[in-house]
Amino acid sequence: MKNVLPQSMIVCLLFLAYSCSKSNDTNKEEEKGLVTQPDAIAANDGKSGGVYKGVIVGSTGTVTITLQGGTVSAEVTIDGITKVMTPQNLPAGWTSGQALTNVIFAGDSWQLTFSVTGNGNDPYISSISIPGHTGVAV
Repeated sequence: MKNVLPQSMIVCLLFLAYSCSKSNDTNKEEEKGLVTQPDAIAANDGKSGGVYKGVIVGSTGTVTITLQGGTVSAEVTIDGITKVMTPQNLPAGWTSGQALTNVIFAGDSWQLTFSVTGNGNDPYISSISIPGHTGVAV
């Protein structure tokens, strides 16, 4: 009877060690489509350039605005449909660090209007228009 208690404790400890060990299987975050590294370039920290992300309210969707690395676009996904929109009125010669005011991104009859200060604060989508989705906001 004296040997049963220590053996039971050893079995329990081995079970706990095994169940708490980190799995080497594929990364669960990547499987779910979550990013595991920053999308934004550090050189844009404190500037208007970078990557801005939001969630659409009123329907199921996301918005990603990219202003870096030679890419200026807005990607909108709603109800499983993704559209990439391009700026229609981006100021000529715009560079990260300059404010953007009411820049219209449009494509395939989808449209959104985006503003951000020169230091990257206060990003704001003032309007979004997606056919078949009234009353949506970001």
